[in-house]
Amino acid sequence: MKRLNEFDALRGIAAVAVVFAHLLNYAPAALGSPYGHWSAPLWSFGANGHFAVLIFFAISGFVLSYPYFIGAKGEQNLKLDVANRLPRLLIPVFITGMLCFVIQMFAVWAAGGEQLTPFTSPEWIGRWNVSGWDTAREIEFLMTRVFFLYSETDTMNVNLWTMPVEFAFSLLVFAVGAVVLRRFDIALLLVVISGASILSWRAETLEYFLKALAGSVFFLGVLVAYQIDSVRSIIGRRSWMPGVLMIGGLLVSSVLVRHDMHYLIANFLGLMAILWFFIGFAAAPKLPAKLDHPFFAFLGEVSFALYLIHGSVLYAVFQIIAGHFEYGIGMFLFGTVISLVISFTLAFVIARYVEMPLVGYVRRAIRSLIRDPEMA
Repeated sequence: MKRLNEFDALRGIAAVAVVFAHLLNYAPAALGSPYGHWSAPLWSFGANGHFAVLIFFAISGFVLSYPYFIGAKGEQNLKLDVANRLPRLLIPVFITGMLCFVIQMFAVWAAGGEQLTPFTSPEWIGRWNVSGWDTAREIEFLMTRVFFLYSETDTMNVNLWTMPVEFAFSLLVFAVGAVVLRRFDIALLLVVISGASILSWRAETLEYFLKALAGSVFFLGVLVAYQIDSVRSIIGRRSWMPGVLMIGGLLVSSVLVRHDMHYLIANFLGLMAILWFFIGFAAAPKLPAKLDHPFFAFLGEVSFALYLIHGSVLYAVFQIIAGHFEYGIGMFLFGTVISLVISFTLAFVIARYVEMPLVGYVRRAIRSLIRDPEMA
């Protein structure tokens, strides 16, 4: 099956959007805080990293289920895909997690204090402070709790909130694949395992609900994958409609960054926004050619590592700058350049020279255990 390069590109673009959204939270008072200007359209789009994260989930639902709907994968592939899912997520998380811990410890030392005060809003910036952690606690967290047994206030990397959603709902998507292959026993087993994983989340009621709601975005991707031919035949033949759906989805998604909107309404509209945007993207006839470019291939390659590591880099760079210089627009722009260069460089090195080789090795080992030498 031909690789869906346009979805790799979209994943990379979404990762950059998350970086930009988090970057804006370090903007000095002279530029205005995104959290103080959520009603302003430009700030809303700039700070809307949550929409980009949900796009990750929709992409996962699409690319994991699509090969089964078109008959490109069979039962043996399903076993390999399920077995590969944990190392595919855990290896990058563990590698970047240890590096993030070192970066954040360096920030605490270099900034000259445990927690600096220029960035008190939003409060989750402070969760990157690891002055109370030690290496043993970091390793224990990454090895035993990183997927489920933690809350959003008990983690050294806030971006890890997506991991339980990504893993548990990936298994549910594979259950859909098992149903397509008429292996209802495997489907039931995957549903049970995924349900047990969801129930193991250590979270407040609201956090538990919002994670489950975010997980439902996976099935928007599955729905589009199931109906992709119909979607393209109905929408794609009208050259203007995909663009209208994508722009409409982006406009409606701005509700995700408004504090004055009830969270149930905001998330419902957010799901509608994701659906409109994703249908428009999948149906756009010219996008695959436009996104089949080395630059977008690079963004797709580094997207996961970039997502995992950028928060720690931003925290370190801006804490150190604010600790030693008068913080204003000039230093914010300087910190922006430095943090982007470091984040992309580290993400590329991790993805190309550490993550891909290790994941490939583990996948080959899993394939040899399953004893199917023809499977890649």
